[in-house]
Amino acid sequence: MWRHWLVAFLLLSTVPISSSDVSGRAVSIDIDLEKQIWLSSDSIIIEININGAPFNKDILLEWELMDSQGDLTYGNFTFQMSSSNHIEQIEVLDFFRGNHFIDFDVKISFDATTAEDSIGFIVLSDVVLPVNIDDILVFGDSLSDMGNGKDSLLDVPDVPPYWNGRFSNGPIWIDHVSSEMSINLTHGSGWSAGGNRAFGGAQTGQGYAYLVLPNVGVQISNFLSGVQSNITSNQLVIVWAGGNDFLYGTGNPDVISQNMASHVRELALAGGSEFVVVNLPPIQLTPEGQSKTSSQQSQMAQDIQSYNSKLQTEMTNLSNSMNLNITMVDAWSVFNDILANPGHVGITNTQDPACSGAGGLLPLPICSAGDAVASNVDEYLFFDKAHPTATMHELIGALALEYIGQNDSDGDGIIDSLDNCDWSSGEVDEVGCDWSQQDEDLDGIANGLDDCLETESGFEVDSNGCAPYQRDSDEDGLTDDIDPCPNDIPGNDHDSDGCIDLVDDDDDNDGFSDEQDDCPTGLIGISSSDFDQIPMMMAMDYQTKMNSYAVATHTTLIATMMEYGMAKMHFLWILWNG
Repeated sequence: MWRHWLVAFLLLSTVPISSSDVSGRAVSIDIDLEKQIWLSSDSIIIEININGAPFNKDILLEWELMDSQGDLTYGNFTFQMSSSNHIEQIEVLDFFRGNHFIDFDVKISFDATTAEDSIGFIVLSDVVLPVNIDDILVFGDSLSDMGNGKDSLLDVPDVPPYWNGRFSNGPIWIDHVSSEMSINLTHGSGWSAGGNRAFGGAQTGQGYAYLVLPNVGVQISNFLSGVQSNITSNQLVIVWAGGNDFLYGTGNPDVISQNMASHVRELALAGGSEFVVVNLPPIQLTPEGQSKTSSQQSQMAQDIQSYNSKLQTEMTNLSNSMNLNITMVDAWSVFNDILANPGHVGITNTQDPACSGAGGLLPLPICSAGDAVASNVDEYLFFDKAHPTATMHELIGALALEYIGQNDSDGDGIIDSLDNCDWSSGEVDEVGCDWSQQDEDLDGIANGLDDCLETESGFEVDSNGCAPYQRDSDEDGLTDDIDPCPNDIPGNDHDSDGCIDLVDDDDDNDGFSDEQDDCPTGLIGISSSDFDQIPMMMAMDYQTKMNSYAVATHTTLIATMMEYGMAKMHFLWILWNG
């Protein structure tokens, strides 16, 4: 997964709205984020600092997380101040639905006092990158140049203020892309080795700009003739150029788009099959573009939009006719989205260059050594008159990875289109489900919700995943499959047959209904002490039965005495009386 390219930095929100409480103290809140660019699988901790609220008072905190479609999630709770500067933390996760720009609002209130704050940030989808790519080739201009201009006789740009030969103050977009793809990308020009052939100041087409800067056509021919004649299927070929054509060249959308098509065709004929082609951002909005007249800016805006449309058509035709996999990266939309939402990336200045300079011998919109650089350079969109800051390059690289890879919102390694389980955690199976989301006994209930994990096939289960032989709905000790009253309410069950006495017609299970039974809760079942085996008599008073038996027996003895004589009868009488 691509998780480690983001440069962590602390950005505070805009000035919070505040008010005063009844004691006159200023109450305010502000929001801290570790960074403002996140991945969809990240757990985001939002820290809320509350100042000046009174002690020993319940304070209501309400928060809301939103994207362009509306609410994502929200919540509220009460707290009391633990110190004059109290901190609350809110964790948000598993909310991404494809929109990059996220807003968080928070409000506290007590009595008639309120204070609130908000912050914006960006969430990008986790992606699964192509596994068949192990090398990158790059052709283009200064937006992708990793040091070719610096290593040339021109020795541009100056370091500092530029960083490691890049036309920016830090890593550029292709640094982030290659790093996340675990590819060691080096630069080279002419016949020297190196996969990044991009050269600052280059235009599309053949020849050299200003007689010394190799245009994209020359970059390609030098590479194929002097470095590698055949491009393999495991090499990703990236082409991004055209900006200098509109600033200093022909500015003709037809010519520039046809040049780009020619470059891709030549690379494809050399064996290339996997391509990334980047369209142009609104160059008329760069400081260099804004230095032109209004009519020139308007014409440039129209021409670039026309070029982007023609480029898309050219690439579609090439993809179909040559069986190529061409991924288009929409830099036009990326820049316009940031211009509309600069605060979400921590950018406060979208018009001025962070570095002001007159440039060198060539009419390039760059700074020179010793030129002043704004102290808050990371809050600028442009580092010089035409090139983005490292902050902007970071975002371009991240979005390029979204185009190159396939979305995997929960970061489980299974792309969304094949993932049966959203927001899984831990180890997952081949369809993206963790153990709690799987269904081991195939009863239709996920393991995490299944109270009976080993249900045999063929049994209908309830919402808890339990078949009748596994559940005891009324908790009377009898499973539902053998319980004649499986849904009893709590109550006494004299004979423990599963039905409480209130609904049981034969509470002692003696074969006689309670209405016929003089002792409905007597001994359970037919007892061996029921001498005449008449169940109804079994529960009669024991002394009453014995008295009846004694009378009958005494009568029999009298008759016997009369028949057998007094002696014998006297003996029997003794035996009887014990």
